[in-house]
Amino acid sequence: MVSGILKAVSYSRDGEELCNAYFEEEDVFPEFLYLTGNRHYTYLLYVEKRAEVLWISIFLLEEMLSADAGLVSALLYYVSQRGLKNQLYLNCLNYQTVRERIAYWIMGVRKIEARQEQEVHMPLSQRIFANMLHVNRSSLNQELKQMERDGYFRLDKERLLHVEGERLKELL
Repeated sequence: MVSGILKAVSYSRDGEELCNAYFEEEDVFPEFLYLTGNRHYTYLLYVEKRAEVLWISIFLLEEMLSADAGLVSALLYYVSQRGLKNQLYLNCLNYQTVRERIAYWIMGVRKIEARQEQEVHMPLSQRIFANMLHVNRSSLNQELKQMERDGYFRLDKERLLHVEGERLKELL
C-alpha cells in the first residue's frame, strides 16, 4: 500500500463488526491468501483513510517469487513482523488500564523494531490506535496527555518523543 489506511473487517453472527487488522503505508496484503492457496478473502476491506493501493497480479507475484529467493525471504520477514505486531495488540488486552496498555504497546513496538531510541511512531489515527487497544478514543487521548504530564514521554503529533522506557516498564 502506498498511502492511507485500510481496515479488514468481518462480522459476528449478531452483525457486530470485528476488526481483523489495519493496513497502513508500506503494508502488504493479502499475502496470506497467496501463501495458503486460498483465493477468497476471509474479510471485507474498507478504506479507513483515503488510500492509494498498488495492485500486483498474483501471476506476476508468483513469477517474481519463483525467480528471486531474496524476495521470498523479504516476504517471510515482513509476514513475521506483522504477526509480531498483531500479537502485540492481542497481548495489550491482557492489561486492565489504558495506561498499562499504552505502556505495553510502546515497549512492544520498540522491541519489534529493535529500537531503543527515545522516539516511537504512533498509528496514523488516534481513533485507530484506540480501536487497536480496545479503548475509547477520549480515554486514550486523556491518558496520553496525563502520561505526558507525568513525564513518560512527550507528545508530538504522530510521535512520542523522549520515551522513558525504564519508567514505562515499572507500569507493567
